[in-house]
Parts: sequence; structure tokens; C-alpha cells
Amino acid sequence: MLVTREQTIEYELPSAEGKHCDPRWPAFADRYGLDPAQPVQWELEALEPDGLQRPVLAAVAPYVDSAVLARQIAREEEQRRALATFLGGWDAAGGRGLSYRCTGARRCSGGCRRRAQQ
Repeated sequence: MLVTREQTIEYELPSAEGKHCDPRWPAFADRYGLDPAQPVQWELEALEPDGLQRPVLAAVAPYVDSAVLARQIAREEEQRRALATFLGGWDAAGGRGLSYRCTGARRCSGGCRRRAQQ
């Protein structure tokens, strides 16, 4: 993703020393009134993650089909709910990892706490 001059000002991006060996630099410097002997560059990665999110989302928004995105989000939510239901019998056992909590199913394995308590 390229950074515009306006973005370097808006986001107060610090400049960094550019590559002296970049053959594109002299034309770029001439075009934007920069010193050809002092290559500089600005990187969008210099932003904090939260600050980086806004320009990235703005850049990709025109290419996102919102109907397809909405369907994908709904599908992922459905998968999360199914997983949560499946894992409903699992809980943290005193920080020692996961242990199965018997749901009283007909085919109990015999090793659960419920059987041990009977």
C-alpha cells in the first residue's frame, strides 16, 4: 500500500533514510521537489496497529462486496456457535487444562467425574 504525501502529514509519519541505490529515487525526488542526494521514505507500518487499520480499510473498501462479506461473517458466527455448543461439556479444571464434564449422555465413557461420584 502506498502512502500519499497528505497521509504522511495527516498521520505525522516520521521519515526514514531512503535507499541510495534505488534507481527510481531521482525521478521521484524531482517530481515532488525533494533533494535527490538525500533519499527519504515514509512507511505506513510506522503507525500503531489501531492507526493502521483506518487507512487500510479505506483502501480496500471499494473492492469489498459487502453482501459476500456479510454472508461470510454470518457463516463464521454460525461455526463459532456450533463449536461453543460442541465444547459446552468442556471447562477449565483449576488451570490444569481441560477436562470433560459429563452431560449425562447415554454412552458415557465411564471415566468422567459423574460416573466416579456414583
